[in-house]
Amino acid sequence: MLKLMSGWELEVDRGPDCLLVKVRKPRRPAGALVPLGEALWSILEQHLTYRLILDLGQVKSLDDEILDQLSTLHDRVAGRGGLMRICGLTPHNCRLLQEHQLDDRLIPYHTVEEAMMGSIAPRRPR
Repeated sequence: MLKLMSGWELEVDRGPDCLLVKVRKPRRPAGALVPLGEALWSILEQHLTYRLILDLGQVKSLDDEILDQLSTLHDRVAGRGGLMRICGLTPHNCRLLQEHQLDDRLIPYHTVEEAMMGSIAPRRPR
């Protein structure tokens, strides 16, 4: 587990041609959180890769600010010719993506394996 000065807890693993990052938001951050998007971008630059599988299974609720950061990060990664996929979302978080009209860009996959393979059947709320 990588605890960053940002206040986020990020578990970073190398996958085949990508980084796998599991995100945990601390329950009681000591001070303000650095934006998640900036923390993730910094890790991508350190690892010299722009292919990211982001496991958000431990994030209970994606607020508007986090959704904006993820959207911006997606654009930055795509601008570098990279790829960003998300997985592990709760049904509530899937609905939030849909409500913010981000589910066409940030397609929510069920599992890390599906996200890595770009499975044809991503999770869609009913």
